Amino acid sequence: MINKEGFMFRKIRKVKNELSPERTREILHKAARGVLSLHGDDGYPYGLPLNYVYDEENQSLYFHGTKTGYKIDCIEKDPKACFTVILEDGLADDGWSKITSSVVAYGLVEEIEDQEFARAAMINLAKKYYPNIELVDENMAAGFKNTKMLAFHISYMTGKKVNER
Repeated sequence: MINKEGFMFRKIRKVKNELSPERTREILHKAARGVLSLHGDDGYPYGLPLNYVYDEENQSLYFHGTKTGYKIDCIEKDPKACFTVILEDGLADDGWSKITSSVVAYGLVEEIEDQEFARAAMINLAKKYYPNIELVDENMAAGFKNTKMLAFHISYMTGKKVNER
């Protein structure tokens, strides 16, 4: 499968487990956390769990971090990344095996330079986890200047449902 940037991505091997694009997007909206995988030092992968918010219109995920650190170093060295989320859908009819749905997305990560857009992305991220807008406003006022907002622009993604027997 070739994405809009011309990069090659592999298709899901077991097509019967592939989720529809609608269900895949729904999982990105619902999942609480995901794992961002980056190219780390000495060729080692670096995966870190993150809170995020999905912007379906722009096909992007937004997350935050400090202005410096290993995550930022990895992104500056190579912005290509993979982001994975998993939802547990409950038990199968047999009563003991679990059904899970997952999304694997590939894309590029960059800092959000536009401060107004970064602030809006941070507010949407905060609202996902803290629905009390007053609490969001207080924390934003205190921490925004020390925070870097990042965008993961999705180039390609797949969703998969598995009965783990």
